Amino acid sequence: MPPRSHIKVPEPSVHSILLNIARRAHIFLTPEGQPHVTVPLSGNTVPLFSPIFRDWLSQTFEERGFLPSASQYGAVMRKLEEDAHACPVPFPVHIRTALHRRHTYRFDLDNSSNEAIEVNGKQWAVVNNENCRFRRPVSSLPLPTPEPNKAPSKNSSCACSASRNHKPKCSPFGSSPPCSPT
Repeated sequence: MPPRSHIKVPEPSVHSILLNIARRAHIFLTPEGQPHVTVPLSGNTVPLFSPIFRDWLSQTFEERGFLPSASQYGAVMRKLEEDAHACPVPFPVHIRTALHRRHTYRFDLDNSSNEAIEVNGKQWAVVNNENCRFRRPVSSLPLPTPEPNKAPSKNSSCACSASRNHKPKCSPFGSSPPCSPT
């Protein structure tokens, strides 16, 4: 048996390297049969063939020293689409609001921390939005992260009541609640 230093290990192909980079994103199928992807870091969920994912993928390839040809890029995208169709459980994609579990809703804050507000009939909490997929349109703006037990400011257009004996009766959005105009 030759010494270990003389054993030649085959180098991975460019295609497999590119595919491993691309698979850092969560690729899945929606219940409607559309391939989608959740982009790492931003947490943004977009269609697989969207410019947002294409730009992330190109930038990630370039950061690692790869400039794939159009045919290499196309082959990677076709394989990712196959991966999405092989996903055994489809994930629904929502815009801003989702029924997360029975009687529990999530409201996407659309922030860089990928936070959401989870609300049920009794309480609310700011949670990491890892189990719920939201698509974030370009026109969508981040909402402020609410602070527990903080009533909205008196200048807001939402009529809320608060006293020492009971909690405010309005949303947990701090000083700018998303209330309908009075």
